[in-house]
Amino acid sequence: MYQAINITFKDAVAAWAHKLFCFKGRARRAEYWYPYIMFYIFTLIGNALLNTGAIKSVGLLMAFFAVEFIGILLFLPVAVRRLHDIGLSGLWSILGYLPVAACIPLLINPQRFFQYIVMQIAFPGDNTLFWTICIAFSVMNVAFIILLLIDGKKEQNKYGNSPKYVFAADADEPST
Repeated sequence: MYQAINITFKDAVAAWAHKLFCFKGRARRAEYWYPYIMFYIFTLIGNALLNTGAIKSVGLLMAFFAVEFIGILLFLPVAVRRLHDIGLSGLWSILGYLPVAACIPLLINPQRFFQYIVMQIAFPGDNTLFWTICIAFSVMNVAFIILLLIDGKKEQNKYGNSPKYVFAADADEPST
């Protein structure tokens, strides 16, 4: 019989930070989602500052995007461990990170990247490839999020023991 071990917000964030660059083993949902929620709040605040015009410097804007991009990459190891927790290979993380990699042109030349996007939207000629890629990336992200939300396997798998569940002897069995 397996029993779930509760984890606090503080413990989940500490576990994420402690294993920041570790791709081996398994991770609980809390270990991924609690730090991600903190990062998402940071991103929302930054985007609100961008949208209100509080950030006017191009250098500051690029720094914000760079920090956001690096932050997303810091979630790759824990995403791989989350996938291990449900018994999947870390290669499934391509579903979530291929769209992120497609944003690299934004960091290299943001003005040209935005011009391209505006042209695709403003002049809807033969944009089949553009919209197909947008839809495919959206579907990939939704699939990736669903995988990260699935509860981990209770049993040990090829990636290690469950970080959430421990095997407890049945109460009916006499102790020796």
